[in-house]
Amino acid sequence: MIFGRRKRFTGGVVLALVLVVLVGTSGCTEQEQSTTTGALIGAGLGAVIGNQSGKAVEGALIGAAVGGAIGYIVGESRTQRIASADQTYSQQGYRAVEGLQIKITEASVSPTVARPGDDVDLNSTVAVMGPGSDPVKVRQRIAIYKGQELVGDIIEDQFDLEPGTHRISRRITLQKDFPAGRYLYVTHVKAYSGDDVSESSREVPFSVG
Repeated sequence: MIFGRRKRFTGGVVLALVLVVLVGTSGCTEQEQSTTTGALIGAGLGAVIGNQSGKAVEGALIGAAVGGAIGYIVGESRTQRIASADQTYSQQGYRAVEGLQIKITEASVSPTVARPGDDVDLNSTVAVMGPGSDPVKVRQRIAIYKGQELVGDIIEDQFDLEPGTHRISRRITLQKDFPAGRYLYVTHVKAYSGDDVSESSREVPFSVG
């Protein structure tokens, strides 16, 4: 059966790519392994799609190229309280009757012009305001876009932050063949306290070249 032969052939392509990756990534850095793994995932998807048109090899190669061109290594997030609750309330003109409030007062990317292989810090300064003094659950979502296209995965994190102003930083490492161009860092935070919910977003452009 033609379909059966194609299916077995596709499996052979993917298996061969797996073996290549297992051998090729031994001794590689974490960044190199990340790029190669992305290529493997893309190759597998490409081979499956290519199989439907009888072009498993072409699909695998195209998929490998696409898979290797996405992603970055995500480092740990860091938080630092940089202003007390009273200082924050005064700066933001906040009153307790307003209930739970969260606001991204500043966002930045460092460096603003990066090169492939660079470490890039994605920073958000967040004012957490509420009628009480207990820590507030805050969920952050980070996304990077090139035009309308999402690059890599959405990064999610959750923190328990006391009322006040906090700096949240997340470091990513661009892979060595990260495409040049203009990008947009989008940070979104959402605070929860009982039935109260508050949200805030900010966008920051940066370049890779």
